[in-house]
Amino acid sequence: KKDKNITKLFLELKKIRSKPFDLKFKNISIFFEKSPFYVIRWKHNKEIILLKNEIEKILTEAQKKRLIKNFKLKLDFISKSTIAHQDTNINNLKSISKLLKNSNFPKYCLVDNISLYRFILNKEEESIFEIKLNSKL
Repeated sequence: KKDKNITKLFLELKKIRSKPFDLKFKNISIFFEKSPFYVIRWKHNKEIILLKNEIEKILTEAQKKRLIKNFKLKLDFISKSTIAHQDTNINNLKSISKLLKNSNFPKYCLVDNISLYRFILNKEEESIFEIKLNSKL
């Protein structure tokens, strides 16, 4: 049943009508939760907000149909890429920050696909599927 639901979700997400787009670099940030994690933050643009809204709509409907569970709308959406998470703690905060400060980061990121990963804490993530955005739109 789980695989059937994933297939149905995949078919719904394939209906997304978005072409590839760029996100511009904003900054490096540290988020403090149980342990600190570092992210590259990207500047929001019209395309990322439209894509986010479309994905949220599909996931909300998928949850109503019981294809997925535990989906929550993220009203405080931030486009970001995690660069350090599980290996970080308060003790190595200074050394990691120094390393990141002296690193070169991309000026932009090309968003050209939507990927679904199976994630279980302390296990390797597993790619479920990838949908290429349509460059011919």
